[in-house]
Amino acid sequence: MQHFKYENFVDHYKALGLVLGQNIVCHSSLFSFGKCSAEDAVEALISVVGKAATIAAPAYHFEKTPFDILNPNFTGVGKFSQILFKMDGSVRSKCPVHSHVAIGPKAGGLLENNSEYSFGHKSDFDWFLKNDFDLILLGCSFSRGATYLHHIETLMQVPYRKWVSSPKQCLIAGETKIVDFKYFARSDTSFHEDFNKIPAAMKEELKIVQTPFGRSYRVSLKKLTDFVMNRISLDPYFLVKKNEDN
Repeated sequence: MQHFKYENFVDHYKALGLVLGQNIVCHSSLFSFGKCSAEDAVEALISVVGKAATIAAPAYHFEKTPFDILNPNFTGVGKFSQILFKMDGSVRSKCPVHSHVAIGPKAGGLLENNSEYSFGHKSDFDWFLKNDFDLILLGCSFSRGATYLHHIETLMQVPYRKWVSSPKQCLIAGETKIVDFKYFARSDTSFHEDFNKIPAAMKEELKIVQTPFGRSYRVSLKKLTDFVMNRISLDPYFLVKKNEDN
């Protein structure tokens, strides 16, 4: 199998239209590139957007163990995020579920977000939008990587979800504390996500580039938000579809 190298990632990011200074939140599935290095993927991205840009990635925690902001073992998000986490000056947000890690001049802003919410006002996702981030799905689909769409569902208060209280254990200064975490959870199980409809629906706004075994996507979070909010205003069930057994 041919090795996808640093220079290949540089070419890939340039094909996605990335430029110096563009802030990025990146979800990745490096299996789409075959044999490759997560270090190459991260270093190539830094070389393309430059050190004046801020790069973020998911650092999610879905385990039953207490959330520890210093623990690099994130849940199901791959090595790209772990490489970012280990870099000098990296910052991890305090949300005990949908936390993010970032490097760059704006990274410290993650610490100002409301850690009691994954989505909605003052969440990490709200911060990405307000700071003009682009979403990169590096070798992964919308259904796998576009967690941001749950933020839009929250903003639009879609009818198949509702707010629930879900207390979480957090390790703070060596002591386990309970955080009164709130989550906009799915309340109607007769529906499931249909995020993979987005590429066809947003052809004009998306940049799509082939990988050896899949595709990568780039979209402005502002354009994604405006488009999806408009669609949900017309059809509150735009991002879901009925389960076949219902």
